Amino acid sequence: PQQLTNDELRNKTQEFKQRIQSYLTDIDQEIAAKKQEAESLPENEIHNRDTIYQQVDKLKKERVKKIEEILAQIQPEAFAVVKETARRFKENSEMVSTATALDRELSVKKEHIRIEGDKSIFKNTWTAV
Repeated sequence: PQQLTNDELRNKTQEFKQRIQSYLTDIDQEIAAKKQEAESLPENEIHNRDTIYQQVDKLKKERVKKIEEILAQIQPEAFAVVKETARRFKENSEMVSTATALDRELSVKKEHIRIEGDKSIFKNTWTAV
């Protein structure tokens, strides 16, 4: 992560989210299909609905395991990103990156974040309330 720009380092969060979502796509589609299958059954087929919802419950448990798997895969890289971000804040009084909508929103509420043009500037110190 040391060779990444501040923006690239910051974008790692989105990359992690996308990797997680991609990893879960198949099981999420399977869960959605089962739910739709259950909902499309006539109300008098309650037993069949129940069977399908039991399958959905099993799939949800499997999904939790898949989340644990992908988080374990991402963990070393995520830790490196946090470590590099902390190092940059330690060595610089301010960090500059491209402003996001969230930055603009937070800059109104947080004194340690300011917007200048299309840049967000984060101070490495602030007053805790």
